[in-house]
Amino acid sequence: ICCLILFFTVLLPSCQWGRQEAFFPDEGLAERLLRENPDSLAMILEEQVVPAELSDSLRAEYGWWITRLHQRQGRNMVNDSLIHYTLRCYEQQQSPRLTEAYMLAAMQVNYSGDKREEAKEFISKGIQIAANNKDTTLLVELASTLGYHDLLPGNLSLVPEDVKHIIFDYYALDSLQMIHCLYGLGCYYASRQEPDSMEHYMIRALKLAEELRVDNSSILRNYIDGLNAFHQSEKALPLMRKFDREYPPKHLHDSIVKTATYVCLWLNLGKLDSAEVYLKQLEHCCDLIPRDYYGNGYRTSFFYVEKLLRSVYDVKKNNALNIIAVYDFCEKVASVERRNVAIEKERLFVQNQLERRNLNLKIQKDRNHRLALYILSAAACLIFFLAYLYQRKLLKKERFIRQMREQMRLHQIALSEKEQLIRQNEEAIEQLSARQSEQEEIAEQQLNDQFSEIERIRQENELLNREKKQLQQEMARYAQNIPEKNVEMDSYERMVIQNQALTTSTKQLSLQVILQYKELERLYKGEVRNLSDIDWPAIYKLIDKIFNNYTRRLRASFPLLTEEDIQCCCLIKLQLSTSAIARLYSIAPSSVTKRKQRIKERINQGKNELIGKDQPTDVYLWGF
Repeated sequence: ICCLILFFTVLLPSCQWGRQEAFFPDEGLAERLLRENPDSLAMILEEQVVPAELSDSLRAEYGWWITRLHQRQGRNMVNDSLIHYTLRCYEQQQSPRLTEAYMLAAMQVNYSGDKREEAKEFISKGIQIAANNKDTTLLVELASTLGYHDLLPGNLSLVPEDVKHIIFDYYALDSLQMIHCLYGLGCYYASRQEPDSMEHYMIRALKLAEELRVDNSSILRNYIDGLNAFHQSEKALPLMRKFDREYPPKHLHDSIVKTATYVCLWLNLGKLDSAEVYLKQLEHCCDLIPRDYYGNGYRTSFFYVEKLLRSVYDVKKNNALNIIAVYDFCEKVASVERRNVAIEKERLFVQNQLERRNLNLKIQKDRNHRLALYILSAAACLIFFLAYLYQRKLLKKERFIRQMREQMRLHQIALSEKEQLIRQNEEAIEQLSARQSEQEEIAEQQLNDQFSEIERIRQENELLNREKKQLQQEMARYAQNIPEKNVEMDSYERMVIQNQALTTSTKQLSLQVILQYKELERLYKGEVRNLSDIDWPAIYKLIDKIFNNYTRRLRASFPLLTEEDIQCCCLIKLQLSTSAIARLYSIAPSSVTKRKQRIKERINQGKNELIGKDQPTDVYLWGF
């Protein structure tokens, strides 16, 4: 009880409560949601996770995922301090994500405003790390990401010379990517005031786009702007007319850009009348711009361009320059910029205020948790004290119950021992009964075998006695008729006796040969209870081997015999008794005798009276 009270009052209040670590998605889930359903990931990261309540490592992970999410959705982050915090953590940890984090920071800066130098610094650091590690795969992925966001062509000067070819080789693998790269290079050299290089790459990009039949309106328009900027308006004019024919304006923005381009062309060519016509069109288009068109920034830029072109026209026309109007407009632009700066400061102030409010809420929540824990600790102490009193009251009763349970357990043990002894005695009785029944069955079977064998021997003896009497009668008749043949008859009688002895010895020898094969020995000794159709091919093979193709000769000589008849003949040939054959077939011995009689009838049906009426079937089949 004291340990539990100490745990509740000391350890639990010191724990950090209110963290959302358990609700932060793991990497696999976040990657899948970012790829397939970014809105669901945005709901989790922006509504269910509070960054201020995350640990340092999870806050870095949060900055990584939230920046990638905004990049995936094309949104600008209100607070770019998260990706900067992620960068600092990854720099300390030397994380493998550091290069990609630099790219994310550069693109986020590019989204949030005109901070090109800071973006270039991030890009330079990221590419330098990839180049130092000689990570070709990362460089190619980096080139793909930067090219997609229009950051690579304008920052080629930041790429080391020994890795530029890797990036160009990557773009060469895909014609569409190659168009993008050539177009970016043209814009890059235009910004460096190198018209020849700009024209070279722009023409290559236009030709490749025409071959692939893809939209080249952006390439053509920027090429025209580049020629116009480098005082090559004669080349730009036919291209502008081609652009006007192939890409008619679809929106007010397109009309303004096209009209401003024509004004620049006519001013550079000195055709002021045409320039005045397009200036009026430009003024009319600017008047049509709604006040909320793409935000006030675009609207101000269009008016600023129109005022500048009007000033250039007045100078070329030798008109008085309305410097006051230009000054007023510049003041308006400056006021817009000041207002934007004020809005940015207000945004940062509100952001810091929200962070402080979140921090205060977190502190208040921790205090509430501690207060709740103290109350729970006091309630737990009271409950434990009451439970202790109640436990003392029940102690005697529990002791009595334990004693009774112990006695019951001892009685149950004694009862189980007696039940086990009874089961053992019953099992012994069952085993003895089964053994006695088996012995009686074996004795009865042996007795039946002996009776059957005696019957068979008696029949053979009767047959032999009858044959003996017939032979004696014939010998007496022959002796009376031909006295001189007595000597031959005596020798014939001796041959008969020798033949009987030879037959007996042949059976014994055959039995010895049969017992040399385990399958036949098991059959002869009665170890096999029954025979299936699978066992017979092997038995046929052994019998044919021992008795000179016995089964084949039976089938050839007596085609009326069935397969069961052939099997019975084989068992007779193996000198099995009638009872043994009956046991194998699971039938009565009388049924075996009837089967032998049917075999005799089928043999005699095929061969006229081949087996004598008084001759046993066993004797004939064994001698076959």
